[in-house]
Amino acid sequence: MEEVNIWKRIIEWGIAQHSDIPSDPKNWSNENFLTMKATLKNCLPFIRYFQISSENVIDHLQPYRQILDNNLWDDIMKRLLFPNKPISSVILPPRVVLTQTLPPRTTEQFSTIIRTTEQFSTIIRTTEQFSTIISEAHAAEITSWIDKKI
Repeated sequence: MEEVNIWKRIIEWGIAQHSDIPSDPKNWSNENFLTMKATLKNCLPFIRYFQISSENVIDHLQPYRQILDNNLWDDIMKRLLFPNKPISSVILPPRVVLTQTLPPRTTEQFSTIIRTTEQFSTIIRTTEQFSTIISEAHAAEITSWIDKKI
């Protein structure tokens, strides 16, 4: 998920916590900004502001700049205008997006066990040991107990 989307979700969550705060920040009072700042104080430090594009900073952060500390806002703007200038705010590293790759499915490798009861049939395909905790016989017995209760 992009950092700007995380920001938008946090803002949505904060607004949902207070039914009296309008959804458009143009209609917020100073009190509304202070309320949101207090509500989001535990979330704001975890946003990676410096990973948000300049267009998204202007479109999505700028309307809520009163929620942010002045020093942080100044550093965000400084980084956008002068990327090589040092800033005092902490820059969190980019989020790591983990993508898990599953092995391909091939039906030829499967052994098939068919269990039939009065109410339904179950086909279980296995490629490895059933369990390291219980045997297939134990599982069948537990399943029969469950089937009796259905």
